[in-house]
Amino acid sequence: MDLIKIVRNAPRHFQTITSSREIHIDMEGYAGLSHKYILVLGDNEIPQWLLTVESYVVAPSHEDRRSVKVILERAVSLWEAWPKIVQTLNMQELRMKNESHVDVDALIKLGVDVCGGDDVSAQEPLTAVAAAERLAWTYGVKPENVKISISL
Repeated sequence: MDLIKIVRNAPRHFQTITSSREIHIDMEGYAGLSHKYILVLGDNEIPQWLLTVESYVVAPSHEDRRSVKVILERAVSLWEAWPKIVQTLNMQELRMKNESHVDVDALIKLGVDVCGGDDVSAQEPLTAVAAAERLAWTYGVKPENVKISISL
């Protein structure tokens, strides 16, 4: 079980997670800057993302509340598997707290790896259809709007 940071309001983070591989959050002081994992909750407190943190960049501030840019090492979408995921988590605890102990490996196995964490040597060759679907998902467009061109 790993200690994770819980962040709410997933729709606000979607674009930066999928395209920039980062999110921006507000934190009190420096508490929580040691978390290796962040669980992002969306509407109705449903887990949407499991993020592995590469680094934190704290904006200068004279206030206790700080804006923090979180650079991501890995992003796993939990949306597709949320019915199974909510069965493995203590949802009441997630709704009430800003951090929790969860089985990160179990969540990664249930989710869809969007960026990072891939062992390229263990992957099957990428098809154009699969590439188009993944690009469409990443950029929030329909797969039929993705055109792939390869020049040799």
